[in-house]
Amino acid sequence: MYAIPAIFNVAVVCSIFWLIFSIAGVQLYGGKFYKCVDSDNERLDCSIIQNRTQCEALADTMGYKWTNSLINFDNVINGFLALFQVVRNHS
Repeated sequence: MYAIPAIFNVAVVCSIFWLIFSIAGVQLYGGKFYKCVDSDNERLDCSIIQNRTQCEALADTMGYKWTNSLINFDNVINGFLALFQVVRNHS
C-alpha cells in the first residue's frame, strides 16, 4: 500500500516521456504510412504504384485502394498505441 504513490509518480513520468515521443512521431511520420492495396488487401510495390494519384486512377479498373496502416502516427493517440505495441513486442 505504501508503494502505490511511488508507482503512480513513475507512471506519470513515463506517460510524459511517451507523450513527447508520440508528438515527435506525429511530426516525423504523420500521414506517411499510407499505401496502395489491391482487391485482396495485398500491398503493391512502389515500382508499380508510386503515389496516391496513380493508385486512385486505377481504383475503378484494377480495384486498388489508398489505405492507411493500422499502426500509424497520424495523431497523438495513435502514436501512443504504436509506442505501446513497440514496448509490448520488445519486452
